[in-house]
Amino acid sequence: MKALFKFLPFIILIFGLWEFYGFYNEKSKRMEELDSEIIEINNNNNSIQEDIKKIKSVSKGSVDELQKKVLEAKGNLDKVSKLIPPISDKTVILEELSSVARDLNIRDISFKPKYEKENHDGLYITNGIEFKGKGTFLQFLVFFEKIKKLDRIFNIDSLKVQNKTLKKSGKHVLVDFKAVIETFHYSSVAETEDKNRKKR
Repeated sequence: MKALFKFLPFIILIFGLWEFYGFYNEKSKRMEELDSEIIEINNNNNSIQEDIKKIKSVSKGSVDELQKKVLEAKGNLDKVSKLIPPISDKTVILEELSSVARDLNIRDISFKPKYEKENHDGLYITNGIEFKGKGTFLQFLVFFEKIKKLDRIFNIDSLKVQNKTLKKSGKHVLVDFKAVIETFHYSSVAETEDKNRKKR
């Protein structure tokens, strides 16, 4: 028994080393498993990051393209709204026309609303304005040239020139002009839909 006690520390040491080796081996395997999981997670993360970059680049391109289209559509709408303004702007158009006539020193200027016609189920409205004035042929020719350059669509529906008197203004004969100038206006969508419902 004494011999057994003599080897007991070695047996305990060997047993302890064996347990330590088993513990270390188990932890080592677990560390390797965790390392492989970390590598896999990093790979997945990198793949996700690349997908996010692709999505951002595609969406940024789409957003930029959509912004360009929206700005282009807005510009087109602004152009059309100048050419065919809302019906509420008809007083502004009367002021523009009378301003052009006054600048040309046309006398006895008169602008009166003559009629309003709905076209294409109320999509747009034709507004007839009766224009009367006294001046020379040249003044009226320049008047019509100037209104042609305004940011509106105008149509001359009728034109009447009368030479009642032989009054001259310098070298030129004064005449009475009477014309019906048509302007075009859009109706609001709500007004158009309401009118279409009433027709039914």
